Amino acid sequence: MYGYWNDRLPSTESVKKEVLAPWAEMLSDIDYDTALAAVQELALTDTFMPKPAHIRIVAFTKQNNIFHPPNEHEAWAHVQTLSQTVAHGTSAVTETHPVLLETIHQMGGMSKLDTITNGDRTYFLAAYEKNVKSWLRKTFKP
Repeated sequence: MYGYWNDRLPSTESVKKEVLAPWAEMLSDIDYDTALAAVQELALTDTFMPKPAHIRIVAFTKQNNIFHPPNEHEAWAHVQTLSQTVAHGTSAVTETHPVLLETIHQMGGMSKLDTITNGDRTYFLAAYEKNVKSWLRKTFKP
């Protein structure tokens, strides 16, 4: 793996153990081929060697077909679309990630959620980011 980022392995046994322990903890329940595929995928886009947890997220997602929450821009666009459908009394069946639904619920539901100002967006995204981090910790915990 170090070869993908042009780095050297630690040279002494004690340093090797210290450096490789987090890798073993994060990747021990992921099969080798899946972990290698994640490393190769990250090598195409990451300038620096990723942390063990980043490789775990990519590999665990591949291994278990995990549906990730939308990024913050997609989440805000989805909320705006839902807000417009509520305001106009129309309905559109859309798939909404549970983390996004949880955030909307925490904000009082769509009828209480304002989507007009930058402050509305900032307030919503702060709550959403907190929920996404919580979801990541629960979903990818070794």
